[in-house]
Amino acid sequence: MKGIPTPMSSKKKTTDRPAQPPETKKAPNETPATPRKTTRAKKMVADVVSAAKNLFKSAAAEPKTEVTAETLVRRTYTRRKKAEAPAILSEGDQPAPPPVSGPGEKFSLGPVPPSQQFPTSETELPEAYGTKKLFLTARDPHWLYAHWDLTQAQQLKLNALSADGHLVLRIYPHKIEGHPLYEIHVHPESRHWFAHVERAGNSYAAELGYFGGYESHLQEFLREHCVKFQDGDQSVNWELHLGDFPTFLSNSKSKTQNSKLFSAPHAILFDAYSPAKNPAMWTLPLFINLFQLLDPQRPCALPTYSRSTILRVTLLLAGFFVGAGHATGEKEETTIAANDLSLISEPLDRRWLERARRSHSAEPMVEAIYRCAPLSDESWEKLQAHPQFQL
Repeated sequence: MKGIPTPMSSKKKTTDRPAQPPETKKAPNETPATPRKTTRAKKMVADVVSAAKNLFKSAAAEPKTEVTAETLVRRTYTRRKKAEAPAILSEGDQPAPPPVSGPGEKFSLGPVPPSQQFPTSETELPEAYGTKKLFLTARDPHWLYAHWDLTQAQQLKLNALSADGHLVLRIYPHKIEGHPLYEIHVHPESRHWFAHVERAGNSYAAELGYFGGYESHLQEFLREHCVKFQDGDQSVNWELHLGDFPTFLSNSKSKTQNSKLFSAPHAILFDAYSPAKNPAMWTLPLFINLFQLLDPQRPCALPTYSRSTILRVTLLLAGFFVGAGHATGEKEETTIAANDLSLISEPLDRRWLERARRSHSAEPMVEAIYRCAPLSDESWEKLQAHPQFQL
């Protein structure tokens, strides 16, 4: 241990020496005598020197501690910082309002928080998004819940197309095929419906649509592959012929035009998947053969879902007039072709022709092999000479 200096007391101490006579004051003009060291001052100096020697001896006796960089680092990081709460924790700590009391407050539930005003123009959700999607889920083992996303304008349009004036919900087992288990006529303004099912623990699929007045004839057509009926003053005869359509058209040249199977049509609904999925149904030779089956004296329209440049160029080079078709389903624009320009309300113009010229996928397919290529010089010259662009 280090030596501790002897404390000096403020009390006076007595000595054994005889008392000295008091000093007499000298006059200012007298020469001062040399001060004489007293025994008390010597003792104090000796005590201080002794304490200092003891202090240095104790320090020399202790082992020296080597202070390294590691020790300094450890001492630096062991210092603890004062813990402070984040400022965000103290936000909103408003003092509670005083409790409500007094006469007439017997049934008071406490202070009412201040009303908060929120803008309603930006936060109101629309009545419907118009995605035309049908959502089906189970409420319990014997009840299904169906909801369809149609805007009011979309639902009014579909109701107007329906022969019954409203939509029909069909429920199928597992997936949409065959005959439905349930066919439910919903209210014209309804956007959801609860449907009861007999069998629990089963999976179901649903579709929403409307009847155009031919449902009974369509059911017979699906069973018998042919149906005849009278629609006003018109006699309708539907027949189903299974086969390869490109081969059917290529063999039509060897058949007579008076044949029943090759009579000129009034309308053609062409829905053969996409050129990438089914290229054999989108070649230029196929549409040339199809156009040759038409009767110039009988106007015929050919609507299709595709709006691709390569399809429209192919139809034009085959001899059709081509225009933009109406939107349907998720398609914002379709294509309609005809052998009579009067059947097309929005024919393609020269501005479209210039866009087709710059397209990287516009050259018609000659073989049943899908590929993308720009217009050749020969195809470009034929397009410019088409009667549709001479007006």
